[in-house]
Amino acid sequence: MGIHAAERAEGNRQEISDIFNELNSQLKKETSGKIEIRITERSEPLNPFKLALLKERPMLYRTIEARNPQVTLSEKELAKWNQDSYGYPCKIQFGDQEIYCEDKAGLEEGLSTMLSDPIIGEILYKLMSLPPQEEQSVEIDAEDD
Repeated sequence: MGIHAAERAEGNRQEISDIFNELNSQLKKETSGKIEIRITERSEPLNPFKLALLKERPMLYRTIEARNPQVTLSEKELAKWNQDSYGYPCKIQFGDQEIYCEDKAGLEEGLSTMLSDPIIGEILYKLMSLPPQEEQSVEIDAEDD
């Protein structure tokens, strides 16, 4: 029945939210409050010509994003995020890796794998190294030295 499916989906979504909350709690301790991870929506950049003439709407997608809460506008996309309407399975995609997570243990392992990646680590390190700022845009490229 649909009600049972909705209850299961809500439970799974809450479990996923709890996993991210626990991850942020751990990151707060490890980074002195300089790194926060969250799921967010972004839109694909559109060609202004197409936007004006074709009335094309931006395509929305979800990401796992890191930011330094002590720095204004420090958000940086780490991975693409896809989540089933039931919560699981979900997918983390970064670099040339796609990690499918079927349950809580799989998601925890997938996030650990993502955070262990050297390119992701470099982004997080640069975010942690930013001095606190006021109303200033911050750009971070993993290739910059």
